[in-house]
Amino acid sequence: MVLRFPPKIFALLSLILTLIAIGIVAYTAISPNQGFRNISNETSKPRYELPIIIIDSDKASVKISLEEAMRMVSRIWDVPKSAPSARVIIDKIEGRTYWSLGWVENSGKVYAMVDAETGQVVLLRDFRYKAKMDNLKNSARAVEIAVKLLEKLGIPTHMLTPEPSVLIERAPADGPVQEITYEVMWKQVYKGIQVIDGYVIVSVDPENQRPVGFVVKLLDVENISVEPKITRDSAVAIATEFLKSRGYSLGEVAEVKLCIGRPNYYWEGKPIIRGPPSLLWIVVFKKPYSDSGTVEVWVDAHSGVVVGGDQTRC
Repeated sequence: MVLRFPPKIFALLSLILTLIAIGIVAYTAISPNQGFRNISNETSKPRYELPIIIIDSDKASVKISLEEAMRMVSRIWDVPKSAPSARVIIDKIEGRTYWSLGWVENSGKVYAMVDAETGQVVLLRDFRYKAKMDNLKNSARAVEIAVKLLEKLGIPTHMLTPEPSVLIERAPADGPVQEITYEVMWKQVYKGIQVIDGYVIVSVDPENQRPVGFVVKLLDVENISVEPKITRDSAVAIATEFLKSRGYSLGEVAEVKLCIGRPNYYWEGKPIIRGPPSLLWIVVFKKPYSDSGTVEVWVDAHSGVVVGGDQTRC
C-alpha cells in the first residue's frame, strides 16, 4: 500500500537533517494570539528562532560520552573508519540533548544523532547509497527490508501500527535523473490509542535493496491510564469556552479524538519545554474564514486543563 504521510513528518525529518548539516535555521509559525480572522490578504508571518543550541563536543557535559555514542552507531551500522565530526545539540523544547555525528568518505556522508542521555541512536542517514533505479517496484518488499532493520534496532512491533505507510520519494520530483527512496513509516500506538509525534521511519534504497537510514521517535507511555475522566462533550465545551475567552470567532467542530501526547503549551505564546506524555482530547475547529484552516485545543483527559494546541492557515 503506497500512501502519503502527514506533511509535518517529512518537514520534521528535513529539519533534523538540515540542523545536522548547517546548524540553526529560522522557521515560520502562527502565533496563538492571532485569532481567527480573514488572512487572505496577509503576506507575511511572524518569525521565531528554533530553540536549538549547538555546542562543540569538547565543551559538552553529557551522560553518554562521544566514544560511547560512536560505539552505539557502529553496533548497528557500517560507518566509515575515519573519526566523525561531533557536536552536541540541545533541543530546549523537547528537553533532550543529542550527539550529532558526521562521517565523510569519497562515496558520501553518514549522519547520525544519538540521545546523549540514553545512548539510543534516534536518526541515521547514509548518503553513500543513492538509488537511480527502482529494483523493488513493490512496497511489500520495502516493508520486509524495513522490518528486518526494526529487529536489529530492537524496536518492539507491539508499539507500532500493524500496517506501515509507504511513500516513494523521488528527488528532484521531476526530471530524467532522480534519486529514489522508499520511506516506510509506522506510527506509535498504545492500547489502541495513537501517540502524537510517536513514529519510526525507515528509508530503503530500491536499487541496492537495503536500508539507508531511519528516524526513531517513540514516547515512554507505559504508565499512562487510557481511561479518560473528562468526557468527549465536556472536552468540547472546555475547548469552546477557552477559545471564546480569547476572542476567537469559532467555526464548527471538525473532529474530536482521544490521543496520547506531550503537552506543547501552544497557547502560552512562547516556546516552552514539552511536558510528560498524557491522555489528551484533541478538539479540532474549522476556521470561519478559511476552506481548510483549522485550530486545535488539547484538553487533558484526566484533569480538564488546556495543555496545548495548534493551528493551520490553509
